[in-house]
Formats: sequence, C-alpha cells, structure tokens
Amino acid sequence: MTTADGQVGVVFVHGFLSSPRVWSDVEKLIRQDTQLDFVTPLLFRYSSPRFRIHPLRTVPTFEVIADKLAGFIEVEAAAFPRLVLVTHSQGGLIVQRYLHRTLSDAEGPRLRRIRQIVMFACPSAGSQLALSLRRSGLFGWTPQEPQLRPLNSAVTEALRTVVNRVVHAGEAGPACWPIPITAYAGEEDGVVPPASAHTVFPDRRVVSGDHRTLIRPKSEEDGRFQHLRANLLAVRDGSGEAPSDTVPADAPAPAGPPRWAPGAPHAPAARHRSLTSWDRYVLIEPEELIHVDKVIDDVTAAIEDPRGTAASAVAVHGEGGLGKTAITHAAVQRVTKGDSFTHVVWASARNARFSAANASEASVNSMYWHDLLRIIAQQVDCELSTAQALWEGELRDHIERRLTDARVLVVVDNLEYVDAADEVIEQLRSLGFRRPHRIVATTRLKSSGNDMGVRNIAIHPLGERESSNLVRLTARDSGSDLADARDEELDSIYGITEGNPFLIKLITRRYAVSGLPLPRIIDELRQVTGELGSAVKAWLFEQSLEELARRSSRKEARRLLFSFCANGRGGAMSYEELLEESVRPDDVNRFNTLITSACRLGLVRASGRDRRYSIHSLLYEHTCPQIGCGKSV
Repeated sequence: MTTADGQVGVVFVHGFLSSPRVWSDVEKLIRQDTQLDFVTPLLFRYSSPRFRIHPLRTVPTFEVIADKLAGFIEVEAAAFPRLVLVTHSQGGLIVQRYLHRTLSDAEGPRLRRIRQIVMFACPSAGSQLALSLRRSGLFGWTPQEPQLRPLNSAVTEALRTVVNRVVHAGEAGPACWPIPITAYAGEEDGVVPPASAHTVFPDRRVVSGDHRTLIRPKSEEDGRFQHLRANLLAVRDGSGEAPSDTVPADAPAPAGPPRWAPGAPHAPAARHRSLTSWDRYVLIEPEELIHVDKVIDDVTAAIEDPRGTAASAVAVHGEGGLGKTAITHAAVQRVTKGDSFTHVVWASARNARFSAANASEASVNSMYWHDLLRIIAQQVDCELSTAQALWEGELRDHIERRLTDARVLVVVDNLEYVDAADEVIEQLRSLGFRRPHRIVATTRLKSSGNDMGVRNIAIHPLGERESSNLVRLTARDSGSDLADARDEELDSIYGITEGNPFLIKLITRRYAVSGLPLPRIIDELRQVTGELGSAVKAWLFEQSLEELARRSSRKEARRLLFSFCANGRGGAMSYEELLEESVRPDDVNRFNTLITSACRLGLVRASGRDRRYSIHSLLYEHTCPQIGCGKSV
C-alpha cells in the first residue's frame, strides 16, 4: 500500500486493448512538475487482450473489472484521503459501471474520497472502434467489445445512473453522491467523436489529438497536459471538487430508519424527505421535452385528482420509445410542487431486475417482486427484516400504522418487464396503497382499465412536423448540421420512425457520431440482421413479440404479423381480412383474443370506428420479406 500523507491519489484507468503504459507520458510530466508534488499516480491494470489465448482463462466483463476497480480503490488507494479518477476510452465506461454498481447497492458513502473524475474520449454513446474491429476480422471476440457498441443497454443504464445520481445529485446519500465529471474529446478522434465523448455531460471540453494521442502530451506546455494539470490543481485548492463534508468522513453507510415500535404515535402528515429525493431513483437522461404539454397536463390531473372522483391508479401506456418515463417524470415534478401528497416513491422495474426472461405469471410473487418491495420500503422509511417472506406483512403494517395520515404517490416505471401492470397494481393495493394513496404505472401493456379502477392514458407518436422539430432539437445539442435542416429534408426520418421519439433521437445522434450519410443510417435501422437494426428490434419489439407468442402461440403470432406483408408497408387491414389470414375462419373467439393481445402490447394499431389495423413500418421491415421469404418472429 502506498503511503499518502496529504497526497492526492490519481487513479489512471486505461482503455480497450490497452495497458497502464499509455499513461507513461502523463506520469512522467506529473513527476517533473513541482506544483504537482501533491499528486501520486496510481496505475490500475485490468486484462483486455486481443485474443483469449489460454483455454483456462477468460476475458473479464465490465462487471468484473468494475468490482476489481472498487477493490483497488478500497485497498491500494486506501491511504489517500482524496482521489481523482482519470480514464481513457473504455476506462471511462468501467468507472461509470463502478459508480452505477456502488450506488445501486446503496453504498454512496464509499465514494466520499473521490473528488473529481476526468474522462478522455469515453464512448458513452458508442464507438466506431467495435464496428471496425468486427469488420476487419483481426481480433477474436471479447466480452468487452459489445459494451463499446451504440445502443448498449448496460452502458446506457450506467450512464443514466451517473447523470442522475452523480452529475446532477443534489445531496450525498446511499443512492446518490455528487462528483464533478469533466468529459474531454479529441479534436481529430475518429473512433470516439466529440458527440459520443460529451453526450450529456455539462462540463465538456476538446483537446488536440486523435484517439491515441490525446493522452500523450509531449511537454509541460502541451495543452493536453495543461488541461489535466488544471483539473488536479483545482482539487488541491478545493475548487471544482465534490463536497467532502456532506457526510462525516467516519460515518458508516446508513443502515436504514429505526423500526416502528408498537404504541408509538403516528408520524404527522408533514412533507416527507421523499418529496425531494424521489428524483434520484428515476432512470432517465435530463432532456428538453417538446410537443407533450397536453399529455403531461393529462397525467398531472389524473394523479392529483382534487375531486377524488377518478380511478385510484393510473396506467401511462404506449409503444416502446414514446417517452412514457419522461412524460410521467415531468408530471410528477409538477405534482410535487403542490400539497397533494406527503410522500413520493419512484421504483423502476428495470432497477428491480425485472427482465423479459422473468416475465411469467409468477413474476410478481418471485424474488423480483421482493426487489420492488425493497425499493419502495426504503423510500417510505420502512425497515425490512432479512426474511423476504415477511416483507409484505412488514410493509403493510408500516403503511397501516405509520402512514395513516399520509398520502403516498407510488410510481412504478418500466412495467413492460413483467407480465402485467394490472397484477402489480393489485398487489400494491393489497399492501395498503389504496385511497388516498395513488399508484402510477408506465407500461407498454394497456391496463384492463375501469374494471379495475385504473385510468389509462395513452402516449402517441409525434406528428410529421413535431418529429422534424425533435430532430432539430436533438441535432442542436450534438452540434449536428441537421439542426438547420428543412422539414422536407427530414421526411425520410419520419418515414422510418413514424414519430417514435426514441428512434428519432437514435438516428439523429447516430448521424452526429458516426459521420455516415443519413440514408445509410436509415438503411442500417431497416436491416434486422445488422447491429443497429437487431438492437432496435430487441428493444422495441422483442419483449412484446415474445409475450404475444406466450399468450397465444408462436405460430399464431407469426401468422398475424405476416398477414400485413401482403398489404405493403404502411398498409391497413380490416377485421375480416386479418381473421381470414391469421386463424381458421370458424375460430373467431381465438382470433379476438389474439388481436386484443396484439393491440394491448402495442404491436398492432387499431384506428377508426370501422377498425382498420396496421403495424409500425419498422416492425414491417423486420418481419416481412423483401425478396423471397421473410424472417420469422
């Protein structure tokens, strides 16, 4: 272990197919600079080979490396009261994964010594490196390479945590910890362009050099070294670093609130800390919303319900990528400015480890349901025992005894990862979250509605003009020339996305980052066998397709979707036409169940009083044959 004595330990984390040797120029200049005599370089090493050579060895995943980094910080860097993390390329993703895992485990105080993070060319929005390596065929497969691809879900989830719970953290606690992060991009970097290196980080800068040379300064006067030097001096002087006195240095991680004792008086119906802390649990990137004011008004009114006449639960539903989370988040922000609720709880089913693989009828009674209970209990100050079998009773008892005069708003986000929002809503009601409390769920599945006392609010795609406005807004943030494009120049984007905000932003950011022509990016999206197309299909459609097959059969789900192929892209079919193509004409009840499920899952759209049915053009591209036979679902 290195002896510190007031030194600042600077942990250097290298990138993909690299080693600590890449920091040799920086390390040498630091040791020569007398004003940086307070700095001790600490070189973190992990395995990132080009090939898996030995049959008994494996290439570590990001999770393994992040855990190794945690151990390095706790052991090798234990003597340093102040730390700075400096990363290159993939090393930035490793640090983001480390932060995500630490905060997801409610161990925020472990980050107290980290005063600043400096990332050089971190591919937060994906890199061209992975694509180049696969095309070249020069390198064997490694589990680290997929993390560098655009639209990687694990990278995106870690980035959301870092943005919400680190960069924009208002206070320090188990689930969030403010740390300044500076994102540097290389002026000539063709591997990780500035748009990917900067992404959503507010402190963004550009230095000279390409992907390899931007961390290889030649002298003390080199601007690449001067930028890093300024970051380190700021930590020494106490400016530009995370506050260290938010939590006492010797304070252990919070163990949770004290358990309620029988006979203790009820807590007063005062404004609870959750009214300001709920935001840290939201998995969403801060962004400007446009053309959704009306639906935000509707969701806000349904939640507040001042007359008490509406349903006690609200289901915000729609296809994947329409912005259900962002819209609900904006509505809850409005609600918390008033006095309708004393507590606000936000629980993400994604954070509770729900997944398509666990989307079974028993999922809400499984360990994943208990994860959700734990997240809710933590936010309402309910201490749970170690026995999961007792959690429902403990939370129910807490609600009945401690929250008698309270009004709790419970938001359960991303319920498309479980079998049905209806079942989760009923389970929460059985725990005591009934009037005057309110439940809000975001889901791709439309709820059974009034039969269950649930109000459905549908989120619809943007129109053609609104889609063009979103392209320009997204392009403006990334410095793309699409920011000045005319509506007619953006027709092709609306044609393939049909107003889906997720797809619009994906195409616009891909255009800014990749340097590819717009028609090429749209063609990538259409190709289900390609990297981008397959990732989009998995994100938008795969879960719903699997659920439809489970509710009917794989053969019936396939026949229903293939029925739309004969009509052409964008075509609509009548009830009778679909019935004839999908099932036996005499099996009407079976077809009614099938089409109802497909509509509730957002795979098929019903429009008009005479009910014309259609599917998203991108789902058409991924399902229907171009020449010859098509790809099955």
